[in-house]
Amino acid sequence: MSTIKLSVFIVSYNQEKYIAQTIASIINQSVLPYEIIISDDHSKDNTWNIINEYAIQYPDLIKINRNESNVGVYKNFNKATKLTTGNIITCVAGDDYINAGYIEAIHKFIGENLLNPETDSFIIVPNIIKSLNGIESEYSNFWCKGKNLIKLRLRGLLDDRYGIVSRNSLDNTSEIIDNIGIHADFIWGMERYIKTKKIFFIDGYYPVYRIGVGIVSRTKEIDAAKSLNEALDITTQRFLQNFDASDMRYFKYLKSKNNYIINTSFKRYLSLAYYTLINTGNFYSVKKQMKALVFILLPNKLKKLLFKIHSLEMLSK
Repeated sequence: MSTIKLSVFIVSYNQEKYIAQTIASIINQSVLPYEIIISDDHSKDNTWNIINEYAIQYPDLIKINRNESNVGVYKNFNKATKLTTGNIITCVAGDDYINAGYIEAIHKFIGENLLNPETDSFIIVPNIIKSLNGIESEYSNFWCKGKNLIKLRLRGLLDDRYGIVSRNSLDNTSEIIDNIGIHADFIWGMERYIKTKKIFFIDGYYPVYRIGVGIVSRTKEIDAAKSLNEALDITTQRFLQNFDASDMRYFKYLKSKNNYIINTSFKRYLSLAYYTLINTGNFYSVKKQMKALVFILLPNKLKKLLFKIHSLEMLSK
């Protein structure tokens, strides 16, 4: 079996409060990665200085890049991806971190399952921990094992944040589109699951995702809705043959919801109510179904108030 060479890349921008913990969580693992790539998107705070200090301490492990100007999260992501040289890859945002034992668990899993990081097409998905204002909650992906993962990914029920992807799988996936807004990663995520041959799950809680502190989390609701509509259109254009009638019905629900958020007219409300009701049983989750119903039943002014409360951001996941 080929030697495991794990590349961990970090994308950062103005994250001086968190970046040291992000880097430390990787270099303090029981098994070190092959390399750590850090690409900073021209931070204006002390983030770059902190990164540079770590690079000086670990010159054989940490490789750094600073963009000459701020290019945006996805251009920075694509650039960092290209800088990796390992045969398995994962990413950690500069305001998140990974718990102890993650890399060791990945090495063990690859060995036990006789995977070849050089040639095999695979993704390994851990469970994750979501942290909101210091309050942590566990999110299990392990229940997805053996199910239709394209359907679950489409419906937002599979959160593979900071999972492991083989070089074969990564190279077979297009770059993230960098000019349609924050939901460009929707297309990238769907494409990975459509094109990757093997998806595995490990039943451990390793990545920790801080909700509401990143740039993407702070994007305005209308801008996010417009971005998702573009992402939905591109996804159906590229991969239409991979979706059945129930999936297309769910696409129409998402589009109707976004259209209503963009312009809360009565006509668009009726459209959203219609697509919510005809998707009954098509959310693959009672919780998501109930949230969809609550969305159409609450008065619009109350919805606007609730969406401003960061603690409810978790409900959209």
